[in-house]
Amino acid sequence: MTPIVRKEILVTTDFSVNALNAIKYAFAFSEITNSKIILLHALDSLQLSISPSDKATKAEKEMLTLVDSLKLLFPHVACECAIVQGNASDTIVDFIKQRNIQLLIIGTQGKGADKDNLIGSTTEKIIAETPCTIIAIPPKAKFIGIHKVAIAIGLEEGGLLAINEAVILAKQLKAEITLVHVEDLELNYLEDVLYKMVVKLKRQTEYLKIFYHICKDLDIINGLNAFVRLNKPDILSMITLHNKSFPKSTGEHSWTNKMSHHTSIPVLILHADKPNESKSSNNIEIDKPISTT
Repeated sequence: MTPIVRKEILVTTDFSVNALNAIKYAFAFSEITNSKIILLHALDSLQLSISPSDKATKAEKEMLTLVDSLKLLFPHVACECAIVQGNASDTIVDFIKQRNIQLLIIGTQGKGADKDNLIGSTTEKIIAETPCTIIAIPPKAKFIGIHKVAIAIGLEEGGLLAINEAVILAKQLKAEITLVHVEDLELNYLEDVLYKMVVKLKRQTEYLKIFYHICKDLDIINGLNAFVRLNKPDILSMITLHNKSFPKSTGEHSWTNKMSHHTSIPVLILHADKPNESKSSNNIEIDKPISTT
């Protein structure tokens, strides 16, 4: 299998049970994509009663113990460890920028997280502040392979360009792709737009396992959750567009927060390019939808 174009995957740990679950997912993902793992722990001494040196020693021991156990489960995965002092979210964002990390795999909860708020503040801040692709792992999600990829799409130009990343991932894993659009209106042109989109994707990618599905629902989150329950994809891809959430935020909670309350599958978070930015030669080009005005 041709490996996904990923040299390094960043994985974070606070040594919690939920972090360990995300780490195991990342190592299994790394095995099938021939990627190297960078395991990062942020040492926030301000939150601890013990001295920074004692905390560093304790973290090093925990990291060594963790890596030794992972080597038994995943002997062929290359792993680099890093312990960096600083606030967790700031440290992770800085590390991503300094190392030019393109993929982060992170658990949606860490130590001390509210069980009723399944996406922690650290994860939410990282999603908002880093441009890299992120796979957010719910507490009970297990890696059983990626055979079905659902891609939630709007019909904005930037969002359409961003599906390139998810399509590449699915194709290289030989997974089935379903473009999922949630719409509460009966739009006669919509079936035609999505059909043509799928035809063009198949032609440009030379990959035939691409389909589409329209969810009829007033609420985007409800529509996506219904699709996940009925079709059981292995991962759901969603897009942030122009530094704003897609689907757009509702009330006080972002779409990532709302989705984490209802889905048990990992969420692949992509960042769309601005429409006026130059297109990469590797991007899939999609026609704009027909205007209804």
